[in-house]
Amino acid sequence: MNLILFPDQQQIYHLVRGDHRYGHIRKILRARPGDTLRVGVVNGPVGEALLVSLDEEGLCLSVNWEGVSGVPLLRSPDPVVLLLGHPRPPVLKRLLRDLTTLGVGEIRVFSSALSETSYQTSSLWKNPEEHLVEGLSQGEQTALPKLSRFPSLEDALSQDNRSPVRGEGRFFGTLNPAGAISPQEFLARSEDVRDLRFCVGPERGLLPREEALLRDQGYRPMTLGPRKLRTETAAVLLAGLAGAATAGL
Repeated sequence: MNLILFPDQQQIYHLVRGDHRYGHIRKILRARPGDTLRVGVVNGPVGEALLVSLDEEGLCLSVNWEGVSGVPLLRSPDPVVLLLGHPRPPVLKRLLRDLTTLGVGEIRVFSSALSETSYQTSSLWKNPEEHLVEGLSQGEQTALPKLSRFPSLEDALSQDNRSPVRGEGRFFGTLNPAGAISPQEFLARSEDVRDLRFCVGPERGLLPREEALLRDQGYRPMTLGPRKLRTETAAVLLAGLAGAATAGL
């Protein structure tokens, strides 16, 4: 937790024992009264907090919101979009955190023909924001990515224009190297691409008709090598490539 985040902006915050932020400040950071900490507001500014008091029952922070810089607060005007085949809920929890840390601006989770339909009703979806906020805190960001879920890949793709606009790059991961771009080729051409969209299938993969649907929407196949990767590995790898291509998203 590199940035202590709050849902709204205040001058004074009181955290009680049992709040995970209290535990982090006391046990991990081992802060003492008089120490300063970096704090932020979700989708808002970053400030410097003075730890006024700390005891067994709670703590008090006094925040200066003026003149604090060094942390990017806002989404890129061309956020990276990731279409993600719904993985197992424990995997999705980690991915929401890690993709947020990597700066992905929009995450669309969809059920493919080979997805387990029960995943869509997982308890994870009662409060997915907590995993996004964890990723923001790790990456010292405050701009929450847009998260949505769809019953099918077709529904997820309905959010795109029919054809890519100039400067937009659309790619999907595939094991078939025929006609696919490699990561090296992507990075070599990335200077001309600013609006990136990637699609990663679920753990059981995409059907040929789903890949055809992606091609119809202007998505190009990208091979990530001969090894069959886990969904979370492929998604993080593509997000990392996007970061390398856009100077950290």
